[in-house]
Amino acid sequence: MAVDPETLLMKAVEKNVELWSCSKWNTELIDIAPPVLWFGNLMSEKRKILTIGANPSRREFFESREGRVPLKKPRLTLLTDRQDLQILDQNESIRKRIIDGFNHYFDDRGNENPYTQWFGKKSGGKVEGFVNGMGASFYETSDLKLSAVHADLFPFATMKNFTVIKKQVVTDLFSEGWAPNLLGDIIDLVNPIAVIVQGKGNVEQFKDFFGAQRNDISNGEFSYHDGNDKRYDVPWSVGTSYGRIPTACIELNLGNPKGCSKGELNQFGECILEKLLHNGSNT
Repeated sequence: MAVDPETLLMKAVEKNVELWSCSKWNTELIDIAPPVLWFGNLMSEKRKILTIGANPSRREFFESREGRVPLKKPRLTLLTDRQDLQILDQNESIRKRIIDGFNHYFDDRGNENPYTQWFGKKSGGKVEGFVNGMGASFYETSDLKLSAVHADLFPFATMKNFTVIKKQVVTDLFSEGWAPNLLGDIIDLVNPIAVIVQGKGNVEQFKDFFGAQRNDISNGEFSYHDGNDKRYDVPWSVGTSYGRIPTACIELNLGNPKGCSKGELNQFGECILEKLLHNGSNT
């Protein structure tokens, strides 16, 4: 039985507060950022595809990549400071507002939603282009039968990229099982018909998370050329993972796909959908 969203949020908040007490995390964590459990509308009646990346971007909260100036029109609910985080268990209205922000992230509500430089615009490229090829979208649309939701290996926005701080993340969040357990709870909550893990490092980590349950059925490469005619061969594998969910692991950062066009991403999504269907997915 899936854990309710507020319980999951508080589980992440408790870990967030614990990390604040570690000196090595003080310069990495963001005072105004609550944990981000997912992006996308869990309230949609459509069946769902879940994409998985590393962790939420600091650009969800700040005007620039390097600075600490909060967004004027926040994409997600902002906190005043870490004190807000510590007393979140006492404030139901903020908890509900944070969760509402996850569900309405891709809505047009006058905010700077979403972070299109990574997710892509509606019917555009990047991750959206790929999931469109699978018949899904992060956005509300009547012409696609599936809804896409995104989650990450761990739910905390950091000042440095995951690849830079990977060692401390693995030590404090992955090795002890905290992050795998939380992601498993999120997967239960989303109840997706398929999981798409993207990015080479993320794929490796996901297999470490759920490797004992994983069964690769088929694998291959997706090849394309960028604008400079440089060829890329992207390894992929299709099998099952957590609870026998049809799963594709793709060694390409779909949010920064190295010159892969929208049309090629659509084709790649179609290819992966075909493999999932061929191997018994009920998509």
